[in-house]
Amino acid sequence: MSRELEPSSEITGGAWYVEDSLDTEYINVLKEQCWRKIYGMKVTTLEGIADALKRSNVWQIELSKQHVEEIMKALVLDNQVMKVKSTGTGEFASILVGKACYKCIGKRGYGGQPKLGTVASIPCGVCPQISRCTPDGIISPKS
Repeated sequence: MSRELEPSSEITGGAWYVEDSLDTEYINVLKEQCWRKIYGMKVTTLEGIADALKRSNVWQIELSKQHVEEIMKALVLDNQVMKVKSTGTGEFASILVGKACYKCIGKRGYGGQPKLGTVASIPCGVCPQISRCTPDGIISPKS
């Protein structure tokens, strides 16, 4: 392969791999930093997190918006952050109505246990597809 060409991320594993193994330590550090940025901003968008990380100049490699989105998906699945839509009022006043935003669930750092409300303990309360869910639809409480 020519030195000028960069191999595809499908071959190398992308930013999350070092040599042939998943770099879980690096991923956990990124998750911690994203959580801290969101906690400091209260509510923010994907672009806001990406800009804050870029301004911090902590990382040797430049993270794309897709990389940050992957980290945010992991934080949502870890129940550390919740993805919500902006209402344009209150804490969402600086974010356009309907724009996807992220908000911390717990009050402690990434390693802490989040405090869940009663709605969050019900599967429908945290389902990202709740707006598309109907009793007889493809996405339904039955399926």
